[in-house]
This record gives sequence, C-alpha cells and structure tokens, in this order.
Amino acid sequence: MRFSVVPHRDRESAIQSLVAAIEHGVNLFDTAPSYGLGEWDEHHNEGLLREALAVAGEAREHVRISTKVGLVREGAAWVPDGRAKSIRASCEASLRALDRSVLDIVLLHAVDPRTNLEVSLRALTQLKEQGLAREIGICNLSCTQLELAQKLAPISAVQLAWSPFELNAQRAGTVRHAIAAGLLTMVHSPFGGPKRAARLSKNATLRGIADQLEVPAHTVLLALHYATSPLLVPLPGAGRLETAIEAGRAARVSLTSEQRSALREALSFDDPTVARAAALDPTSKDAGEIVILVGIQASGKSSLARTLAEQGYSRLNRDERGGTLAGIAKELQQRLSVGERRIVLDNTYVTRAQRGRVLELAAQFGVPVRAVYLNIALEVAQVRAVQRMLEGGEGLLQPEALRAAAKHNPHAFPPMVLLRAHRELEAPRLDEGYCAIDEQQTPRPAERLVDLTQVAEFEAVAILADCLAHPSLPLAESLAAWRIDLAAKPLLVFAWCLPEAATQLQAQLATLPALSVDSALCAHGGGPPLCWCRPPLPGLLLAWAQQRGIALERCLVIGTGPAHRAMARAVGAAFSLCRSVYDSSGSSANSARK
Repeated sequence: MRFSVVPHRDRESAIQSLVAAIEHGVNLFDTAPSYGLGEWDEHHNEGLLREALAVAGEAREHVRISTKVGLVREGAAWVPDGRAKSIRASCEASLRALDRSVLDIVLLHAVDPRTNLEVSLRALTQLKEQGLAREIGICNLSCTQLELAQKLAPISAVQLAWSPFELNAQRAGTVRHAIAAGLLTMVHSPFGGPKRAARLSKNATLRGIADQLEVPAHTVLLALHYATSPLLVPLPGAGRLETAIEAGRAARVSLTSEQRSALREALSFDDPTVARAAALDPTSKDAGEIVILVGIQASGKSSLARTLAEQGYSRLNRDERGGTLAGIAKELQQRLSVGERRIVLDNTYVTRAQRGRVLELAAQFGVPVRAVYLNIALEVAQVRAVQRMLEGGEGLLQPEALRAAAKHNPHAFPPMVLLRAHRELEAPRLDEGYCAIDEQQTPRPAERLVDLTQVAEFEAVAILADCLAHPSLPLAESLAAWRIDLAAKPLLVFAWCLPEAATQLQAQLATLPALSVDSALCAHGGGPPLCWCRPPLPGLLLAWAQQRGIALERCLVIGTGPAHRAMARAVGAAFSLCRSVYDSSGSSANSARK
C-alpha cells in the first residue's frame, strides 16, 4: 500500500523494492484496488505488482497475491459495498489489473453495514466456485462475524489490525479463534501505522533483543509473529527497499523461548484472560466480583447498576465521569490496585474488544468477572430512548438540536448511534473469560392487527395522511368518510413528507376543529435516519401520547405499509392496514383492508 498512497511516488524504486522482497523470501503480497491517490488512480498498486512480478522472472512462481473487493468510491472516500454485483465487478477489474486468470486470495475489504453479510459471503463463494479465486476471506471483522462467516462460506483467510498499539483483535479473541480454526491470519499495520512505528524502538525489551540479534527492532517484532504460529503472517507495509528486504529476512530470525516470553510480556502479545479466569474461584469470600453490564443504549444498564450500587458495588460509568473506555479501564486498574473488589461497570460494552481490557485487568488482580447480558429487542430500546428524551423536558429533538444535545446529555443521541450499537453487539460468552453470564431478555412487543371496522373500540386514532388524500374532497370530508367522532376521541394525522407537502397539510389541518385533530409530520430527508420522527421510529407517536396523555395500548394506528405496522407494534398500539379509503370512482369504499 505504501508504494501507492504517498504523494511523491517513485515507480522504479517501488518495483525494485518489490523484486528485492521476492529475492529475500517474501512470497505473499497484499494489495487492493483502493490503494492509490484517488478514484482516477484505482488499481495502481495492483499494476505495480504486475510489473514487479514480470521483472522477477522465475522467482514469481512461489508468490501469492491477496487482493480485496467490496469498496466503492463515494466522493472523497472509499465506502463498503458488499452487494454481489459490486464484489463481482471488483474481482473482474483486479483480474485485468494483475493480468491473471485467477486470483490467489480474494478478501472482503470491509463488512458493509447496509448489506446482509450472508449476501456478501455468497458472492465471495461464487468467485471461488467459478474459478476466479483460489481462496476467499474477510478483513477487519469481529469474532462473532468470523464465526458466522465460517458457517456460511469456505473462507480460509482473514486480515486483522494487530500491533502493540492496537490490541482489539487480540482482546476480542479474534486472532486466537482464527489461528485455532486453521485460517491464514494476516496482520496489517503490525507496527501500528507509519506515525507509531518509530515508537517501537523505544521499547527497552524489544530494543535489547534487537541489539543481541544485530537486527532492527521492527524485524524482531515480525519474527515474533512468525514464531507464534505458521498461520500468522504480518504485513509490514514496506515503503522502501531496506524495509522490504527486512520483511523477507524476518522469517529467518530465530528467537529463543526466553526471548519470545519476554517480548510477549513487554508487548502485550498474549491474551491470558481465558486461562487466568478459569483458575479463579468465584466462591471465595475474598475474591470479590466485577460485574460488567452488556447491552445497547436504553437496555436498562443504568437502572441495574444503581441497584447493584445500593448493594455495595462501586460503580464506574462513563456517562457520569466523561472520557473514554480507556479512561474507565485506568480508573478500574487504580481501584483494583488499592483493594476494591466489588465493582460494576455499565458502559456500552457491545463488542468483545471493548470488554477485553476489563477482563485482562480482572485476571491480573485475581477478581472474577460476571457478565449480565441485557438482551433487548431493538424496537423496545428505541422506544425507551425516545421516552427518556421526552422525560428530559426538551421534547422530540430535531436533528441539529439532537446532535448538539448529544454532546452533554448521554440520553439524547441520534438513532444511528443505537442502530450501530445493535449491529456491532456481540453477546458475551464464557470463552471471553467470565466466571458466569446472566441473561435478562426483553423481547419485542406482540403485534395486534385489527380490521378497520373496529375503529370505534379505540380511545385514540393515529392515521397516515396518505390514507386521507383525495383530489376532489377537502380534508374534513375525507376524515368524515372514516366515521371517526372527532369530538369523542383524539385523532393524530401523521406523515413523512417533503417540507412543501408538510406545509400544505398543516394548512389544511388548521381549518379543522382546533382541539380535534393533531398533526405530527417528519419532513427530514432520506438516507440513514437523523431524527426519531421518521417511521418506523416511534418518536411521532410517543410525543403525541405524552402531549395528550394517551395510553398507546388503547390507540389504533392506520397506515399503508410495514414501517407503520412496525411503529405501531413498537409502542404497543393496534394496527390496521389501509391502501386507500376511496375506490377508483372516488366514493367511500370498502377497500380499507386488514
């Protein structure tokens, strides 16, 4: 990558370095279509490899190339695109750029949150089945995603970030799992990236062993990877002739068992959590207990943490203290070092990597860890998130106000924050190092579908504006066609529409009896939701219920599609499906249907 992304590139020097690497034993090159200076520069790196292999002659027979698919250019950035047609097109373009009929290894560059992972894996599998790729794999994935990928596709390789400065893949158990599964495990950025690489030489243990062996410190770190497992392959990202040669030499550097042990301890290279946790005795009176609450936002962690605090647990919470999870870990270490042994942590520890540091510290001080998994349906958490916002007295915040409030109010956040946490959530498992796991499950609400003829049975009605639209009738007559007694029950007209349409609808509603009809309109644009008021998110209904004192379980929601149905289910309301209240002749029809 480094040969293609620096602003002042030297093609001749890059090819010379690649050829020298081959001559010194490098037999795996990792590349990607996106390694270049911009969209116009796509496949630059693959082109360099093609030229270098042509120069290398017979030595190239032992070289394998790993390239990637699943990224597309959007503006100034590369973004994941895991759709089948994108994966296929990228693979075919790489075949042309590398001048090959088959690719050695094809990796999904990043998991696309907008595409079901199963779809991407099926597309990768087809590349192998059709002879376009000998092996397939995935980059930058969680341990849970890796397990799923193994079930769905014949993957044989992964690529992960792992360095003394980036330990998430190790703490999550992803490295351990990949090697145990027999997967080729490529480690990108083993030195921590260009900006951190120089700091490695300051590590006394690494520098001392490098001096003993008379090799650079970075070569020793690469040698440690090779000594750990024959499946573990570091990708040093060389950008100069000297470092390319060292990448090849590192595999021939021999480390003694004492040197390996010293390096692993100095560089946090091992993951001792599981072994140490298994040796802990949670029944010992002196052992204490760390409780880590696992769940997405609005899953009930704060309430449970307060209960445990009342039972004598010391609480560590980022919302109260501010800062980062790393800062919380430092505070945990300090408390453990002075003898505290009953601590509860209720931050949003949705991934194994985020929880890993807590488990490491607990093992270091001999304290057992119990996980409480608050397994909540996403739609229930969304309802709770909006309710907390409304209870804060600021009302249903609009996107700009929501972003501003999120800076100081942990209970006010955009819906994408919750959606992202739900997508990344990895349920806790004993192999992380817990002594016990308790699960508290909050299922999705039951769905209630009713016929429109039952409208009189409900205390309140929320109806989609589209159900009232008719070109030749005023809004008041459209409402009358539903036989809804405006004087007897609250009525909400809701919609997601363009700002101009929202203005027109509000003007029409203003002509109706002032206290009879309310409106709740979302006029925000498409794409990822920036607000809580776009169906199926529950903001419009919850804000109306709070304003009017309405019990939504006694409310009927009338809408035209799955989004409105999901919105009704989330808040506990009944739902009736209506395509149109009028038939093609314009008369009141019985086309309203369940």
